[in-house]
Amino acid sequence: SSTAEALSFRTVTLPSAVLERRYEQVVLLDGGRTNLLTLASGALPEGLALDSLTRRISGTPVAAQSGESFTLQASNELGQRVVAEFSIDVYEPLTLVTNELAMGAVDLPYEATLAAVGGDGDYTFSSRPAAAPGAAPGSTSGSTPAAATVSVAPGLELAADGTLTG
Repeated sequence: SSTAEALSFRTVTLPSAVLERRYEQVVLLDGGRTNLLTLASGALPEGLALDSLTRRISGTPVAAQSGESFTLQASNELGQRVVAEFSIDVYEPLTLVTNELAMGAVDLPYEATLAAVGGDGDYTFSSRPAAAPGAAPGSTSGSTPAAATVSVAPGLELAADGTLTG
């Protein structure tokens, strides 16, 4: 005789969302063939909805929020039920507020302060120097580069001339 696999949540956390940007995430389950998912308590962030049959949470969040939890209940064709608590933090879009850098000079150290707002508050700034004069592409040997690009994760770049792209 075979024993049915117990119903369980394979998804244990849900990714954060960005305010006014499309969000889509499928909640994965194990155990059973016909799994349904319902909101048992709490509320999804405003602008998001749950499709019980596809187990997809999707939509466009319209308000920032953090730490608000909700409970999802899964059920299958065998009558098994299981619940789990989740949260979806909704952050303001990441914006680089430093929009201009002072000019630097070749062969002299350069320092600038960069600032960003929004996102989850965990910012990583990094620089990618241009190839030094006379150096092979990608090399950092030779003279100090005349220009550098500073990037802010995810996907924003601020060039030494103050140009912001992303």
